Order: sequence, then C-alpha cells, then structure tokens
Amino acid sequence: MQKLKLFYSDRSPYVRKVMVTLHEVKMSENVEIVSVRTNPLGVVGDLVDVSPLGKIPTLVLPDGATIFDSRVICSYLNSIGKSDLYLAKENLEWNIKTAEANFDGILDAALLMVYEHRYRQDKYQNVEWLENLWKKIERTLDFYNNRSSEILSGNLNMGQISLGCALGYLDYRHNNRNWRAKNQNLRDWFAEFSERLSMRNTIPRSE
Repeated sequence: MQKLKLFYSDRSPYVRKVMVTLHEVKMSENVEIVSVRTNPLGVVGDLVDVSPLGKIPTLVLPDGATIFDSRVICSYLNSIGKSDLYLAKENLEWNIKTAEANFDGILDAALLMVYEHRYRQDKYQNVEWLENLWKKIERTLDFYNNRSSEILSGNLNMGQISLGCALGYLDYRHNNRNWRAKNQNLRDWFAEFSERLSMRNTIPRSE
C-alpha cells in the first residue's frame, strides 16, 4: 500500500484522535507525518496548498486528493483498514457517530477557551462566554457519566476514541477545572482506557 501523508501537530487533540485511530487499525506505518504549527492568526504555506482552510489534521492520499477534518479522516481509515470502529455490524453506527460529534464538541469548546486566554488580553476576555463554554463541556460529560452506555462498555469504537482524546485534552489544557470531581464513572473509564498503547503513544508533549 502506498503511503498516506498526514499534516500533523502533536498538540492538536483532533490530530491525536487520528493518530490513535491509525494505531488501532494498524496503519501507523503507512503514513508519512508532516509536522506543522498553526494558530488562529496564521497558517503554514505548505498546509494551505493542500487544505484551503488550513485545518489539521489533513490527510493526503496517494493520488494527491486530500481529506479533512478528523471525523472524515477517521471514517476513511476505518474503511480502508477494514475495521468496524462504528460498530455497523451491531447496528450502533448512528449512536456512535452522534457520540463522536458530542465528544468533538467538547474539544471545540475547550479549544475556544484556550484561544480566548491565549490570544486576547485579559481585559478583553469574555468571562461569561468562557463559563458558558465550560458548562457545555460539563453537561456533555454529565450526560455520558450518568447513563449506561453500550458505546463505552462495548467493543472498541470511535466514540471511545473520541472521548478518550477529549478527556485527555481537558487534562492537558484545563486540568485546573478538575472534570473528574463530578464524573466518577468517566474517571474510572478513562483511567483504564488511557492504558491502551495507542493512547500512551500519542500523549502530547508538555510546553
């Protein structure tokens, strides 16, 4: 199989989700990694050439076609890796895709919080908006913490990978918020899930 090319930043939680998926579908050796640095104020030229939005992760296929964002890439990897990370055989595909969207929503909110702190002076930061973003995260965690879920208790799937990367990002960027305090079930689940080799191999470097 010809190699794919992945535009990558080790600190991006969306990239981590793709990297975990690559490990789980046993395709990590088939991808060339192109490390780039992006931020809301600018994009790297090489990335713009293949992704007009300048989004990472972006995956370049052997024929030169590109696909992004992380959900599309993971779905593609699941398909060509002949895996069943959406548990289509168990008729859970739409539940898992909904869970994946919810957990990516946690990442969206958490990343906006990072940008607000990092790129806006303290006096211009909107505290009410920041707290509203965190409440969205809290509600989503509470939803999955307090309901029995065949997604989280069953076979490995994209919902689990997405949740693992979302909780890992909360630890990485918002550890002071202590998401574990109100979410004992998710805390215990994450402690076990974090021991997967794919998760241990993709921990972002400290800044």
